[in-house]
Amino acid sequence: MLNRSRLLMAAFLSLALLTSLTLPALAQPYQDDIYTYSDAAHTLPQTTFGDGETVYVMVTDNNTTGKTGLSINVSNDQEANAISVGVIEGPAKQYRGNFIITSGADGVETLHMESGQTATISANLEGSGDDATKKITADYGIVQFLDIIWTYSDPNYTVEATEFGDGDIVYVKVSDSQTSGGMNSISVKNDQIGNSISVLIGDSQGDGFYLGNFKVYSQGNDDPNDRLTLFSGQSATITANLADDAAAGTWTIYAAYTAPPPTSLTATALAGGSIQLDWILSSPEGNVASYRVFRAIVSKGQDYASPIATVPAGTSTYTDGATTDGLTYYYVVRAVSKTGTMEENTNEAIATADATPPPSPSNLTAAPISGDGVQLAWTASSPETDVFQYNIYRSTSSGAQDFSSPTYTVSVGITSYTDSSATPGQAYYYVVRAQDVVG
Repeated sequence: MLNRSRLLMAAFLSLALLTSLTLPALAQPYQDDIYTYSDAAHTLPQTTFGDGETVYVMVTDNNTTGKTGLSINVSNDQEANAISVGVIEGPAKQYRGNFIITSGADGVETLHMESGQTATISANLEGSGDDATKKITADYGIVQFLDIIWTYSDPNYTVEATEFGDGDIVYVKVSDSQTSGGMNSISVKNDQIGNSISVLIGDSQGDGFYLGNFKVYSQGNDDPNDRLTLFSGQSATITANLADDAAAGTWTIYAAYTAPPPTSLTATALAGGSIQLDWILSSPEGNVASYRVFRAIVSKGQDYASPIATVPAGTSTYTDGATTDGLTYYYVVRAVSKTGTMEENTNEAIATADATPPPSPSNLTAAPISGDGVQLAWTASSPETDVFQYNIYRSTSSGAQDFSSPTYTVSVGITSYTDSSATPGQAYYYVVRAQDVVG
C-alpha cells in the first residue's frame, strides 16, 4: 500500500513538473528576424547602400506562413519620412520584398535619404506586438553639387542669351541646388586669347540662386571685377564652383558684334538679261564671314530671311542671272558676322533686266569719196528709244567682222560715218549694229 502511494505521488509530481515547463513556451511570441542584401538572390548581406541602389529584405519569425498582404515599414531616422514595403512569402517561411533609397524624392517603395543618414526597417509578421528592427545606412561617397549657369540679356533675369554685343552687360545666375547665402565668385575667361576676370555673385534672397553681372567689350584693358575684353567672333567660358568641390559648372558666351555693312552698292544690267552687283567691302572686314544678297521687285520688299545668294568674305561682286527681261529689281547686300549675326542696312541698288536687243538700223550704204575715204549712211533704228549707240564693224572679207570689238562707234541720233582710214584700192565690208545701254 505504501509503495502504491509513492508511485501515485511520483506520477503527480512528474505531471506538475511537465506542466510548469511547457506552459511558458506556449505563451512565447513570434520574434521577427530581418536581413538585408544587395542582390535579388539574397546571398550578399549588406547594410550600407548607395544612391539609387535596391535594398533586398528578407523577414521571418519561423512560424508565420501562408499570410498575404503583409508589409514592413522603413523610416528615415533623421528626417522621419517613411514608406511601406510589401513582402511576399517565399521558401522556408521567408517573406521577401525590396525598396530603393535615393537622394531624390520619396516614391512608391522608394525612400529619400541623404548620404550619411540611417533608416530603420520594422517588421511584425504575426502582429503580436514584438516588432523587429534593422538599420541601414546611406553612403553615396563624396557628394558633389554640379553648378548650373544661366546667362541673360536683361537685369530682371528673364531673357536668356548666349550672344552679346560690344559693350553689352551679361547677367549671370548660378545654382548648385545646395549652396545658399552670402557671396561667391565666378571666373570668366576669353577662350581665344586667355585673358580672364573674376566676378562677384551673391545670394541676396537666400534661395540658392547667386546673381551677378559683367560687361564684354572690344576696347582692351580688362577690369578685373566687371569687364572682359572679348573681340568680335570670340567666345568666353564662365566657370562656377559654389561648393568648392570637383563638380564645377561651365557655360559659354559669344561676342556677336554686328559686322559693318558693305557700302557703295551698284546694280548694272548686262547684255542677255543678267544684272551685276558691285560693292565696297565692309571696313573693317575682320568680323565678316559672308555677304548675303537680297532681291525684290518692289522697293523695300526684300525678304531678309531668304537671300538669293551668299558669297564669302572678301567677295565684292555678284551676278544675278535669274532675271526676267524688262523687270526692275531692287537689291540689298548685308554682311554676316562670324557668329552668324547679320547687320541690318537697307541700302538699295536698282536695275532693270534687259535681254532684248534694240531694233537694227536699215538701208546701210557705203560709197568711196575723194581723199581716199568711204562714206557710210544708214536709216536709224525704229524706234530708236532703246538705242545707246551704233557700232561700226569693218573687215577686208565678207563675214569676217569681229563683233566683239567695233571698229568705230557713233552716238544715237547719228546715221552716217566717214571712214577716213581706208586704204585706196582695198575692198572693205561694213556692218552697222545698234547697241542699247546694257551692251
